[in-house]
Amino acid sequence: MGAGFCCKVSGYAEQMGKGMERRLKNTEEKLLALTPPRGRGKRQITDEADLRKKAEGILKKHRVTGLLRYEYEKEAERRTKYVGRGRGPADREKETAVRVRYQIASLALSRTHPRSSAVCESCFPGKKSRKTFGRVLITQMKKTVRKMSAHSSAFR
Repeated sequence: MGAGFCCKVSGYAEQMGKGMERRLKNTEEKLLALTPPRGRGKRQITDEADLRKKAEGILKKHRVTGLLRYEYEKEAERRTKYVGRGRGPADREKETAVRVRYQIASLALSRTHPRSSAVCESCFPGKKSRKTFGRVLITQMKKTVRKMSAHSSAFR
């Protein structure tokens, strides 16, 4: 009875790891799509609070709030032009327009444990990709299952 339980739970652990990888991949795609490169018809985010709100909403929706970290940068474009029509003299009045947009610069797995502020090397050993993170999660769950099955066989 213990071996069947162990197989089912380890299969569940593998599914959980795959699900985590899929959620991380989808979250990365959505976050990068949030700030597209400049171009015709591409809507730009011009408010920092708006970017944070949308990014946190995406992280919360995909249930990776403590696992994925993003960094963004502010891009400002200044454009100076003469006031009025025509060419006119060189000392003519000028106006400067500033266009601001926010761009997500990088995404990374967080090295802190989601439920505490401490760095968790067992959950996030070194620099790992999201696939490796899923494998680490599977390995940890299998170890837990082995411990549980060992304890349950001791009580028979």
